[in-house]
Parts: sequence; structure tokens; C-alpha cells
Amino acid sequence: MARRLTQQQLQPELEAWARDGLVDAARIPEILQRYPSADAGSKIMAIFVGLGVVSLLAGVALIIGANWQDLDPLSKIVLFLGLLGVVGWWAIRLKSNDAHPGWWESACSAWAVLPLLGLALVSQIFHTDGRVSQLLAAWLVLILPLPLLTRSRGVFSVFLIGLFFAVVVDLRHYLPASNSGSFFRWYDVHCSAVILYGLAAAGASQAWRFWNEDGLLRTGEYLGVLAALGGMYAFGFSESTKSWWVLLWAGVVAAALLVIMRGVRAGDRPSQVNAGFVMIGLVLLSIYLRLVGTMMDTALVFFTGGAVFLGLGWILHRLRKFALAAARPAVAPPVLPS
Repeated sequence: MARRLTQQQLQPELEAWARDGLVDAARIPEILQRYPSADAGSKIMAIFVGLGVVSLLAGVALIIGANWQDLDPLSKIVLFLGLLGVVGWWAIRLKSNDAHPGWWESACSAWAVLPLLGLALVSQIFHTDGRVSQLLAAWLVLILPLPLLTRSRGVFSVFLIGLFFAVVVDLRHYLPASNSGSFFRWYDVHCSAVILYGLAAAGASQAWRFWNEDGLLRTGEYLGVLAALGGMYAFGFSESTKSWWVLLWAGVVAAALLVIMRGVRAGDRPSQVNAGFVMIGLVLLSIYLRLVGTMMDTALVFFTGGAVFLGLGWILHRLRKFALAAARPAVAPPVLPS
């Protein structure tokens, strides 16, 4: 899907074309009017639509829940299948009619979540026991074709988040010596699992190149990078890394810088650029509090920590703006009527 530029992104390009004599400088405002003023409006719309859909589903769930005990099992299954069918029909209709992405993305995401509720319903009716990870694994198998069929970022995000919890939630039951080991041993295991999951998710998302789905590829990369960096950062608080946590967090900063450089070079990954700067700021603030915080009074720690946080925020914000400006994608000059 083509990525539409905003006025803010296109204006510097138009000014450069005007200096090169490719377009008339007097036509620049007219050209800009054909493009959206910013992405923020679309994102805000998507947020409000998503919240509205969640609220509607919550209302339906509460109404059903109030009368749930009075329903027989067959009525429960029919009611659920009806809800699944209505949401699925709504999602397909919105997407086929080129509705606002916020609408059909929210509908597709709700459609992907509903089978999990259906499995929980079947488990309740037939009194089947099992682990949470088994329930999640069965749900993920059911919705496995949905990201490819819908090409929805929301559905793909739901799938990756569900896969994350399926991997992490019951690790103790699937590893040797599950009843032994200290808290920090299992803390290390979970951090390692999160890191490996993030790297695997980011790598597997490259498969979307075969279908030219850059949006889904960027979504998978973003979630994977976020999980990997977060796992490395959390690993620095473990007992097993107390002698080399500085090297570990230096590696987090180096990895975040690589993510930023890649986002700048690609030109269409501002979320990854933002995540890299946020992680760098978090690591630097944590290093400061870890090294200096033990030598100060509590009030002084908060005071100096707040000052450091504000200073880092300002510096990183300036660097982020510079990086995103450098990452602005180049576009070909428009063909203007003669």
C-alpha cells in the first residue's frame, strides 16, 4: 500500500524542486493543499474509533454477562457465533468499502480476539482443564491465516502480542527443573525468552516483503525491536548481571543506535526511531540513578533525577527531530497540468 506524504514532509521537497526550476514556487501552496496537513489527525481518529469499538464490545459483554447464568450452553454458543459472524461481516464490509483505516483495523482486531473468548467459552461449558499457554496456542492456530487474509496491522499486532504471552506466561511448566531455582533464575530465563522472541518476531516479519506489505513489516519489526530492547534492559537488573550490567546496558544503547540509524536510512520507520531514543534515555537515566542514587537522600534523588530526565528529554527530542528530518523520504516531482 502506498504511503501518502503529509504537507510537512512534502514542503521541503517542493522548495528544493522550486530552487532547481522543476516547479513554480507560486504553485507550492496549491500543491500542498492536495495533501493531508499531518498524520496526527488520522492517528487520533484511529484511537477514538478503537476506543469506541472496545466500549461497544464491553457494553455487549456486560449485557450478556448479566444474564449469562440463565442461558443454556447451546444458546451461549449460538450467541457467540452470531457475534463472531457480525463482527467478521462488519470488518470485511468496511475494508471492501475503503472505509477509514481506524474503522476496519479496529473491527479486524476485534474479530481476531473473539476466537479466544470462544475457546474460553467452550472450555467453561465442557469443563476442560489446561494451561493458559495451551489456550493461547489453540487461539493463535485459529487466527494464523487472518493477518495474511486481512492485511491488517491491528490483526498482526494482536497475533504477535498473543504469541508473546503464549511464549512467556508458562515457561516454568515447559523447562527442566520447573519447581526449583530462585526468583532471579527465572527472571533471567524470562528476560532471555523476551529477547529471543523479539529477534525472532523482527526477523520473521521480513517475510511480508514477498507480499509487498511494508506496513505489516514495519509493525512486526517495531514490536520485535521493542521486545528485544526491553528484554535486554530488564536483564540489567538481574543478580546474575550485577558485575557486568554496565556492559549490558552499553549494548542496549548500541543496539538502540543501530535501530535509529536503520530507521533514518529507511526513511519510513519513525516509530523505531522514537523507540530507540526512548530506550537510550531510559538507560542513561537508570545508570545515573543506579550510580548516584545510593549516595543521596531520597528527596535529592527525585529532584536531581527529574532534572536529569528533563535534560535528557530535551536533548533526545532535538536529536530525534534532526533524525526524523533526515529520514524524510524523497519523492518524485508531481506531474502538473500544462
